[in-house]
Amino acid sequence: WDELNTLVLHLTEEIGKSDVDGLRDAIQSCQKAGLIDDDSAADCVLTKAQQSLAELEELLLGLNFAVESRDLVRLEDFISKCETKGVPPRYFHQAAHCQKEILSLMNNLDSARKGLDLGRLDQAIQECQTFGLPQAALEEALTVRRRIHAVHSELKLVVESRDVEKVEAMIVECRNLGLPEQDFIDACNLKQ
Repeated sequence: WDELNTLVLHLTEEIGKSDVDGLRDAIQSCQKAGLIDDDSAADCVLTKAQQSLAELEELLLGLNFAVESRDLVRLEDFISKCETKGVPPRYFHQAAHCQKEILSLMNNLDSARKGLDLGRLDQAIQECQTFGLPQAALEEALTVRRRIHAVHSELKLVVESRDVEKVEAMIVECRNLGLPEQDFIDACNLKQ
């Protein structure tokens, strides 16, 4: 009985730690010692441990999916669930690192989008795509990039036409959009 009580006590401790490996080992030790479902107190603890293990494994599976899909909302949700459940940080260290990386990429992307600098925007979009961020996370930046490209194309045609009125209107549009002056410096030079 002492060995069985020790195993059950260890199993109870492992349930409280929310440590998948420790819990799995404790369950296996109890099963090897012959604990079976016969409604004894020890078996109730074993059943509870198995349920807890299944919940933790499902949580970690969701966490891994969030990492693979690079889904920031899911990552934040599953990391929060892990912390709330008391899962040791080693189980979600990679997810937390991925979350930090995504936040950094998104901040860089947002800064490039707001700065309307096509070179920086292209680079930020490329970095996000290389990291595997979902297309939806890039939509706003891609829309801005398409708009900048369209304005650049239109600007090139207007400058080539040498139509001063159109050049002046285009300069106003570029300024209203907030484009860096270097983007329309040829038009400014032509106007003078």
